[in-house]
Order: sequence, then structure tokens, then C-alpha cells
Amino acid sequence: MVASFALSYTMQNALLLLYGSRPKTIDLWAGLNKEVSIFGLARVPTLQLATIAVTIGLLLCFLYILRRSRIGIMMRAAAEGPTTARMLGLRASPVMIAAMAMAGALAAASSILQVVQTGVLEYRMGVSLMVFAFLGTVVGGMGNLSGAVAGGFGIGAVTVLLQTFLPDQARPYRDVFVFGVVFVVLALRPNGLFPSPHVKERI
Repeated sequence: MVASFALSYTMQNALLLLYGSRPKTIDLWAGLNKEVSIFGLARVPTLQLATIAVTIGLLLCFLYILRRSRIGIMMRAAAEGPTTARMLGLRASPVMIAAMAMAGALAAASSILQVVQTGVLEYRMGVSLMVFAFLGTVVGGMGNLSGAVAGGFGIGAVTVLLQTFLPDQARPYRDVFVFGVVFVVLALRPNGLFPSPHVKERI
């Protein structure tokens, strides 16, 4: 995890050196920002519906890979007991390559959706997403895909509620309140809201 953050900041500074710090506008699938009517009750941007569809599709795809495919079973074995997995002849290279490929696919999908929504390319555009994704994983429960998904949606819901109900003077400090909520949750549930069963067994 530390290496991932270090690599991320290295890539950010490399982009800063190559392209500079000025944000660049991009017109990517601008039609997705048009609003559509839902049963005549509400109008929402097409992008929001596309985001929901992509999220559900990716979630189902990764659930299938992790729980049904051979490489998914190898990844779970390596995550739950790396020493035992190596003793049983599990090779680390295919597992690492698969994990990096899956992480890259998720990052690409979220980046494209963000660019479509904002229309801006910036070298720091993924930092906030990475931090809040990490928070969602920790709050939901490390080692538990369903918990990470629940934690991510929970962090998103808390962020939207705070943005809606905080006074105008406090809204610039919204993230401080989000981190406060995360602190309280982890103080009460150090292993997250939905810890992996294997973590419970070790405790």
C-alpha cells in the first residue's frame, strides 16, 4: 500500500514535469451530461445513470472473477495466507499481474467517468479519489470485497449528506467532518464494519 502511494506521487510529479500544472480541458462524450427524464418524476444526467450501470457491471464482473475463476481463487489464497500459498506451490507472478491488471481497469473506468463529468485533465485529479477509496476500504473491512463496496458507498453517502446539511460557512471543511466520521467508526470497529472472517479467526 505504501509502495502504491509512493508510485502514485512519482507519476504525478512526472506528469507535472512533462505537461506542467495547468489543467487541460477535454471534450469526451459530452452527450452524457444531458439530462433525461425518469418516469416523469425526476431529471438526471445520463452520466449518472451510466456511472451506476458501469459500477454494477464492474462489481459483478469482479465478484465472479474473485469467487469463481482460477486466478481469483489464487488471489484470495495469496491474500489470506501468503506463506501457506507459497508452500502449496502458488506462483506469485501471475497473481501480482492479475491484481495489477484489475486495479488498472478499475482506475481507468473511474478516471474516464471523472473526465467526462468534469471535462478537465489535471495531474492531481486522482488523488482525492484514491484517498476516499482507501477510506472506504478501511471502513468497510480490509480483505472483504463486499465490505469495501459498502464502505465506499457509505463514505459517498456521508459526503453528500454533509454537503447538503452543513452550514455554508462549514462546507469548505466538509472533508474534515468526513475524516471525523471515519475516526469514530474505526475507534468503535477497528477492523471495519464488515471485517473478513479470516481476520476474526486470527483475533
